[in-house]
Amino acid sequence: MNNLSAERLLRCGEDQWAATLLQAALELGVFTELGRGPRTCAQLQRRLALRGPGAADLLDALVGLGWLDREGDDPEAVYVNAREASHYLDARSPASLAGWLGDAFMIATLAAASLVCALRGEPWTPWPLPVAALDVWAGLVGRALAQRIELDSARTVFASGGGAVHTACALADGLEALQVIVQVARPELAPARDHIGAHGLAARVQAQAHDGVTPVDAVVVNRWWSAAGDPDAALQPARTALRTGGRLLWVDHWLDDSRRHSAPALVAVLRRRLAGDAPRAERVRDGRERCQAAGFTRTGHALLTGGLSVLQASV
Repeated sequence: MNNLSAERLLRCGEDQWAATLLQAALELGVFTELGRGPRTCAQLQRRLALRGPGAADLLDALVGLGWLDREGDDPEAVYVNAREASHYLDARSPASLAGWLGDAFMIATLAAASLVCALRGEPWTPWPLPVAALDVWAGLVGRALAQRIELDSARTVFASGGGAVHTACALADGLEALQVIVQVARPELAPARDHIGAHGLAARVQAQAHDGVTPVDAVVVNRWWSAAGDPDAALQPARTALRTGGRLLWVDHWLDDSRRHSAPALVAVLRRRLAGDAPRAERVRDGRERCQAAGFTRTGHALLTGGLSVLQASV
């Protein structure tokens, strides 16, 4: 098993997008406005002319990154500058580094400008992620599942959703005793089988069309790969595909219940907004409730990689 990890490289990408969020907040005047006193999200939206979706995601991401503090967890919660932000990021401060940071962030100017437009509800040019990049991420998800989720008792796994073939191959490569079934659209069967064969996994990874599934031990659903569609649509088919005692592995950019410790996930959610998606930044407890409503019992949650995490639910 290859134990190499992409974590250091992924952190580089996360840091760049964290810097983009900081630059957007500086341009919007978030820190200078909060230098005048605590504000709720609604008050900041009014004062900074933020009419687009995602203002709360940006503010909570800044909380997670340590630039803001938040008092309260309800819609009336107020945001305040953290000490460093008050000293260095408020444009009125004698020690402000906002101008210097503007030069340092030059490389991210276009992305930050797009984010500012999106938050203000103004037109912007989407920055879509190439499908090839999404496929790479799907493979990273499969490897992270193999390394971080205990699947020793599972013999058969079913994968669906965007990038499922790449997830399945990485998962099978990491767990040599595993048999994986991948569900794809019928026109994608031949390319999927070619990909599986090229990785030497034809004996353990099977691609099939949407024709039903023999009961399996675990089902992987990559909800993060595409923000489109009904977020609950895969739950009932997943439950039907699982044998008694089986597990759902629902991968997405899940937020912690207080939205205080999910900066990488919120960065990714805002990145998806820039791509033209309409992601739902959902908390772990929301996913648990959905799983329970679909008939699942025990649930758990584990971090994976790059702001992605997995919600586990049992039948």
